[in-house]
Amino acid sequence: MSKTVKYGVISTARIAVNKHIPAIQDSTNGEVVAISSRDLALAKSEADRLGIPRHYGSYAELIEDPDIDAVVNPLPNTMHHQWTIRAANAGKHVMCEKPIAMTVQEAHEMHDAAESNGVQLAESFTHRLTEQMRYVRDSVANGLIGEVTEAHGRLGSYLHEVDTNIRANPELGGGSLWDRGSYPVCALRFVLGAEPESAYAMRRDSLGRDIDSTLVGILRFPGNVAGTVSSSMEQVMTNRFYVIGSRGMMTVTHMFEEDAPVITEVDGKTEEIQFSGPNRFVVLYERFSDTILNGTPQEFGRDDSVANTAAIKALLKSAATGSPVEISSLL
Repeated sequence: MSKTVKYGVISTARIAVNKHIPAIQDSTNGEVVAISSRDLALAKSEADRLGIPRHYGSYAELIEDPDIDAVVNPLPNTMHHQWTIRAANAGKHVMCEKPIAMTVQEAHEMHDAAESNGVQLAESFTHRLTEQMRYVRDSVANGLIGEVTEAHGRLGSYLHEVDTNIRANPELGGGSLWDRGSYPVCALRFVLGAEPESAYAMRRDSLGRDIDSTLVGILRFPGNVAGTVSSSMEQVMTNRFYVIGSRGMMTVTHMFEEDAPVITEVDGKTEEIQFSGPNRFVVLYERFSDTILNGTPQEFGRDDSVANTAAIKALLKSAATGSPVEISSLL
């Protein structure tokens, strides 16, 4: 294999053209060689605009391109399973947009396909790659704020163009928890360094589409540590993470912005810590390409994907039934 990983992108989704493709192009060990769309003219237009050599009018054509090493899958949530497996069966490594799957079984099947074909599969939760989130995780583990009692993750914004937005379409895996809330769920598990045991949640369905326009849930972690998740498609923009302990608390003021400060309040003293870390998507791809090229083990693999999917499913089941859900029952 060459010194760079050759990526093909299946779809012209906004997250792909705005985040994934520029990050690969800015990385030191990856390049984008093809893009596809079900609309050939759109694929050509985006290829020309982004300086991508090849374009295809179907996802299958791109996956079958022998010059492509890895595929980026930014399709709607319900399409992750099918197209990740097809790419893996074609011998392509896969970077799959979050959430990786709609069920625990799907997540296992996707990783089974990757393993049986000798390729890598990763889920693109980039917020846990920022220096802020890693600093908070390490500080909590080292006892900076004492014994942790609770943590809170919030991500919400107002959803425009509801009739055409896939996030409001239940058939495509819509809803605030699958879209926004999957980040706080991941962040809680990452910072606390543990897996939740049970879930309880309630939801609003202001859109009348049998999806959660807003969901608030509690994940019970070992030691009765409470982790709350708040996600919404009907609020002003909120994106914060808090963790509280016996000596103080830490606040990540924005989980996605690499230069956002972290505020620590410990033993009555407040400090604002500034960061200026690298682009989180570039970090994602440099690490993934390094795994492909050099065999460097992935930090987050099958167990992580399955655990995050199970926590999300437990919250949704609780919101639907009104009862707590033991997460082990979904594994």
